[in-house]
Formats: sequence, C-alpha cells, structure tokens
Amino acid sequence: MKKRITALFSASVIAVSFTGCGKNKNKSDDYIQSTFNTKARVTENQKDNKESSEEITEEPTTLHVSPIETVSAEVGTQVSVDKVIEKTNGKNTIKLPLSDFIENGDVISSFTFVIYSADNLDIGQFKGGCGISVTEDYPSEDEGWYQSPDFTASTQGTYGEIKWDVPEDVSQCVSADGEVLFGYWWGNTSSIRVENVTCTYTRTKDLPVDGTISQEIGQSVGYNDADNTIKVKTSDFMPENTVPQAVTFNISSSGGSRKFTGAFGYNS
Repeated sequence: MKKRITALFSASVIAVSFTGCGKNKNKSDDYIQSTFNTKARVTENQKDNKESSEEITEEPTTLHVSPIETVSAEVGTQVSVDKVIEKTNGKNTIKLPLSDFIENGDVISSFTFVIYSADNLDIGQFKGGCGISVTEDYPSEDEGWYQSPDFTASTQGTYGEIKWDVPEDVSQCVSADGEVLFGYWWGNTSSIRVENVTCTYTRTKDLPVDGTISQEIGQSVGYNDADNTIKVKTSDFMPENTVPQAVTFNISSSGGSRKFTGAFGYNS
C-alpha cells in the first residue's frame, strides 16, 4: 500500500508541473509523460501480483471435545406377561425374549416372576426352574442354553414372587438376542398365572461429560395420587445448551419401599 500511495502522489506532482507548461509542450514532454505512465502501470501490476500471490490465512475453527466418563447403574425393566402355565409336562414353561428387557452389553443380575394361582387354590411351596440363552463363550452341555437346577420358593397364599439370581459366570455370556425360560414343576395349584417379570441388570455407558449438576427437589408423591408424577423444570438450574447424558434420582420414604416401579421422561 505504501508503494501505491507514493506512485499516486508522484503522478500528481508531475501532472501539475506539466500543466503549467502546456503551451510550450514538446516531444520531450510527451516522452517524459509516457515514460512515467508506463512506470506507474508497472508498479501497480507488480503490487497486484504480489497481493494475489499472498495466501489468505484464517483462524482455525476450534471443535470442543468433551472428556469421556464411564457411568454404570443398576436398573430394572418390568414386562407384563399375563399368561397361564400348567403343572403338566409340555405346558409348564414360558419363554420370553431378552430383547424386551435388556440391550446388548447389559449384565443381568436376576429375574423376579410375579405369579398368582389360576384356580384360587393356595400355591404352597413352589418348585420350578429357569433357563436362559447363552453365547458360545459359555461352556454349556446344551449348546447355546443354560438350565438352572430345580429350586423351591415360599409363596403367600394365591400370590408369590419367585426370584432367580442368574449365576455371575452365566450373566457374562448373555446377549439380548436370546430368551429366558420360567418353569412350574410342582405346587398345590394345578396352574399359575404369570402376571409380570422384572429383570434387574447393570447398564454401563461411556458418555461425553463436562461436569455434573445437583439440584434439591424436595417434592413428595404417592402412587395412589391422581397425579403420581414429579416434574422438574430443568431450565431453572441447567445452563443453556446443556445436553443431559444421565440423571440420578435420590429418593427416600417414611417406610420400607421394597421395590420401586415407575418410569422417567424428558422433554425439551
């Protein structure tokens, strides 16, 4: 730019000088004027070429990458079944797809089967068994299948909760592509109705996490309430453009809660 300013200033001065001698103009004057104009154009071209040859540099865009944190939680999935099985061989088992309960990568801890007498007789001492599909990593005699030993469980009249703790070595070789089996071998009633099944498992995820936020809620709710939900306005404590990855609720009750059955939801 400095060269460009200098060239224009020189041209102005020379032009004024030539204008004052316009009547006595001769060939020598034309030659000087022509020579100057040529040099001025050369100077301008050199400057333009230099500017075009310079690379244009821009500030690099910085992409934020959140650190990864491994988060594990023990949760449960309850599935309604409402099917009757008899004590008779060939009619005394039920199979359910594991994909109704878990995702691949989850590690199952147990199944709890809620049963009722189908003929209103006391169930008494329940005797039965469970089975589950396993991957080829598990050394099973029955390829692709693990069958538990027979077991007994106490019931409460016409009602019972039968819990099966899945062996740890088996749970490591279970995928969501398989099935779980529940069998009724013996009891005081000829048939039972399986109302629902709850699968307890551990789910582990690698999540991009920049930090955690804690918020006191201080609300109470009862399962018999007309509105048995608690809603929390996240905009009151969550910064703008925050993307929630995992939410943990700490709950307490005045008495023993035994088993929590509920659901979670989120809207934006």
